[in-house]
Amino acid sequence: MVGLTVCTLDESHTEEDRSAAEHGGQQLTLRAALRVRPLVYALSIGFTAQFALGLIISTFALFGQEILFETNVELGVGALLAFVGLSQLITQLALLPRFLVRFGEVNLVAIGIVIRTVGLAIYAVMVDPWQAAIGGALFAAGGGLSLPPIQSIATKVVSESARGGVLGIFQAAQSLSIIIGTAIAGALFSISAHLPNIVAFAFSLLSLVPALLLAQHLGRGVSSRGSQEV
Repeated sequence: MVGLTVCTLDESHTEEDRSAAEHGGQQLTLRAALRVRPLVYALSIGFTAQFALGLIISTFALFGQEILFETNVELGVGALLAFVGLSQLITQLALLPRFLVRFGEVNLVAIGIVIRTVGLAIYAVMVDPWQAAIGGALFAAGGGLSLPPIQSIATKVVSESARGGVLGIFQAAQSLSIIIGTAIAGALFSISAHLPNIVAFAFSLLSLVPALLLAQHLGRGVSSRGSQEV
């Protein structure tokens, strides 16, 4: 994800900016980060998106065994996961650069979340491998379109010297969300095989709220430079 972000998104600050940050860097605290409203929206989107991912990946093999496949479970689950990974790779290499030019980062975040949510809606009701393949492709494509731009936006709403700290907080929030999602997915699965997928769909749908708030905030003419507070 980080590698594709570097390759597909424009450099957010110049070599001179990076040099200045290295020599006079500003340490970003979590409290200071939470005072930047668009950054809070971006962190919320990243957290909810990866929380849904944690729910899905930790129970997918069990779901495949119980619902999707009667035989050759390992082969079927492996093929589906490979297809999902390939879908995200194609999305980020072939579609993301073009869509960024056409729609811009903020709009593309919302578009990606909608596509991802549709995929999770299919996951929430799927009962056969074909549905899983379609849902997985949409889930991967939506994530591939929305996550790199939201990470880029997060670094642009703070000063150059604070961008390294923002990336650290962003990655920590995503890691924490996956840990939490993975931790509770088993308990949800024990209630119903579809429940982790249903909760993942709900959280993906919920992430549309901060995405729309972010678009509204930045669309009011509040430039990323003008909204810096750290």
